[in-house]
Amino acid sequence: MNVLFLSHTHLGGTFVVGSHHLAKGLSKKGCRVLHISTPLTPIHFLKKNKETMYKQEIRKRNEEKNNLKNFVPFSLFFPWKISRHLYSLLNVNLFALLALREIKSKVKETFGEKVIDVILIDQPSFVGIERFIKAKKIIYRATDIYSNLLNDSIILKAEREIIKRCDGLIGTSSPVIKHITSYNNSLPYLLLENGVDLEHFTIKQNKPSEYEFIQDKIAVYVGAIDERFDTNSIIDLALARKDLKIVLIGPVKVDISVLKRYTNIEIIGARDYKTLPSYLQYADVALLPMINNKANNGRSPMKLYEYLAAGLPVVTLETEEIGRRKEKNVFLYNRKKKIDKAVEEALLNFQANKSMEYLNKHSWDSKTNMLIKFIEKL
Repeated sequence: MNVLFLSHTHLGGTFVVGSHHLAKGLSKKGCRVLHISTPLTPIHFLKKNKETMYKQEIRKRNEEKNNLKNFVPFSLFFPWKISRHLYSLLNVNLFALLALREIKSKVKETFGEKVIDVILIDQPSFVGIERFIKAKKIIYRATDIYSNLLNDSIILKAEREIIKRCDGLIGTSSPVIKHITSYNNSLPYLLLENGVDLEHFTIKQNKPSEYEFIQDKIAVYVGAIDERFDTNSIIDLALARKDLKIVLIGPVKVDISVLKRYTNIEIIGARDYKTLPSYLQYADVALLPMINNKANNGRSPMKLYEYLAAGLPVVTLETEEIGRRKEKNVFLYNRKKKIDKAVEEALLNFQANKSMEYLNKHSWDSKTNMLIKFIEKL
């Protein structure tokens, strides 16, 4: 198949997301894949941060590996955060449309005169593009309830317009499926949860240097430290378990100076995806400390299965989605049971052999096969 992804996150950056794994999985199975992510704009160039510089490098390299091309387009307009208001008023998304020429050029370069078999859209700010690129089938693949996640009600309008032209829907969690099927409950849909690269997280790595002098048990968190991160739960755990070293790994996007007051909390910043298994394999328990809100309720956290594959019990806030899954070696906390009690339970009751028995069904290879079957049915 010829497959085009219109995704929210570019390949090769700080964050590795589901579209990256699925794009790689499809390319390994013989599909020709073009992965296009959210356009750069003149305002991005004014910031000149690391992510913008990396996106510029992707544009220059024109890289291709195993039938997979990766491209970041350029839009001579304002980013979605600004341009969305004009879209809301005029129903014209200039942010995406002013990147259309580059996108069409890259599509032709990748697929030639061949028709695209399927377009997978997980970035609502691409709304409008789907009208100008011919494909046999279009699928909207939502990875979150974006309007809640980004506090952006205009995204609801964008989703509605995209889904009008879709042939199928994919959601990464039950709440997400409920949300996107509410636009059109007659469309075929697939619940395709985020998965795990088993080989990457199970192959043993060397102990990270940051752990060398830690004598206590280690509780680790890997991910963005942003508005969705529950600082209060981490403080509660630090106070209740002085014998536990809490290691936080990931880009810091909010003020967490309060956490620096606690000697048993270590904030080490972002680490390359290649080295993440080492930080997990030498820890004792993994944390998913999420704020209890609508945005987190529908999340399908990729770290859940990455933690399990690395051989860790997982302590997480009980959400509708995670509660539904009833996974082994996942220990929940909530209003009645505090995080420190869940950690104690995890350390006492973790059974490593029970994690690995069922993780194959959560591998990205398995998820890719499910995606192919869904596309074939369409």
